[in-house]
Amino acid sequence: MDRYVKAAIWTAAVLAVAAAVGWFFFDPDVVMDQSMAPTMWAGDRILVLKRGRVDRGDVVVCDHPEFPGQTIMGRVVGLPGDAIEIFRGQLSLNGNVVYEESEGPFLYMDRTSSTEAFEFRLRLKTHIFGGTFAYLLYDEKAGLSDVPKTVVESGYYLLADNRAGGLDSRAYGEVHESLCRGRAFFIYKAVKGLGDADNRRRTFTFVNYPIHTGE
Repeated sequence: MDRYVKAAIWTAAVLAVAAAVGWFFFDPDVVMDQSMAPTMWAGDRILVLKRGRVDRGDVVVCDHPEFPGQTIMGRVVGLPGDAIEIFRGQLSLNGNVVYEESEGPFLYMDRTSSTEAFEFRLRLKTHIFGGTFAYLLYDEKAGLSDVPKTVVESGYYLLADNRAGGLDSRAYGEVHESLCRGRAFFIYKAVKGLGDADNRRRTFTFVNYPIHTGE
């Protein structure tokens, strides 16, 4: 057999195996809203890791528990058996306060692509949860809405990194593990976010790594 034909066959075989392995472990997806900003912005293209254990601090991609066909994303702050409480804007896990530190000044974020520009005045905070470093966006004046002590039964309690305007378990409750498709793993194509979010710094980055905002 001609060596070029052999090379082509081997190349095709290697690519087929790589595609099969990739399909087994990963699903491509598109971020649909701003709930996970500034970690991920609407329009970011990501890989979802379908295998492995979900732990606190992971960002998961799940089917909406109330509206079939809709996808949600959130950071896992509670596992089955965990007690979650938010009092006066402060998150507690199993009776222990989850500390968050301010990171930098207020962010002024505006979008001019629509007919009417609008502005957010947000505070950027950080925390380390389950060994994972995350940036969080808070409204300057309003904190987290209070949540009475809740014990997670059989799923995950999710909070949006965009605490100012993201949808999460404060609205739809815990999400059963059977609804979760996997963990947001890798951003392979980032879009320009609001304000000073820099897509060049977020393209080809792992989701749970520190995300810089370009300040």
